[in-house]
Amino acid sequence: MQTTLMIYDGTASADSDVPRTGGVPLAPAGFTWPMCGCFCGGPLQFFAHLPAEDGVLSVFLCQNDPGACEFWDASSGANRVYLFPGRDCSRWLCPRRE
Repeated sequence: MQTTLMIYDGTASADSDVPRTGGVPLAPAGFTWPMCGCFCGGPLQFFAHLPAEDGVLSVFLCQNDPGACEFWDASSGANRVYLFPGRDCSRWLCPRRE
């Protein structure tokens, strides 16, 4: 069995459809930015863009007050993963923090 890990492969543009971390997500029009459901209630940080067979996985996690929200716990509300079907996505910009 072969496993492929995400490794640094140079820079990628924000609208690139390759595996990448950081930047802005590619999301369908009308996407509502996810908020932390744990303690802080702030906007989640976009973490990774992962092309999948059925579309694109976009991973978000809380980094508003590091250590306060349990972003590693799948049931804490401090993280989200979205499967956006197909490749029909547009660039989405991060909301401003109040």
